[in-house]
Amino acid sequence: NHVPDCHFDCHMMTSEPEKWVEAVAKAKATGDKGSQISYTFHYEATEPRGITQEVIDKIKANGMKVGLTISPDTPVEAILKYAD
Repeated sequence: NHVPDCHFDCHMMTSEPEKWVEAVAKAKATGDKGSQISYTFHYEATEPRGITQEVIDKIKANGMKVGLTISPDTPVEAILKYAD
């Protein structure tokens, strides 16, 4: 089965997104080589534990783009320090 070059966004609705980075990266590795993948997770799932930057680094180390989402009541300024 051929999947055309495209961009996939895995929006992880989990309280521990760090646990799934390698599995998602591995799944991408078996797919079409032209595809790109983003691993999107919720700021509120990692920031209280102080691991947001660690998760970002882990995602990048596994060859994926990073997406960071916030809840409606979280000000966007809270995540600007993670923008690059």
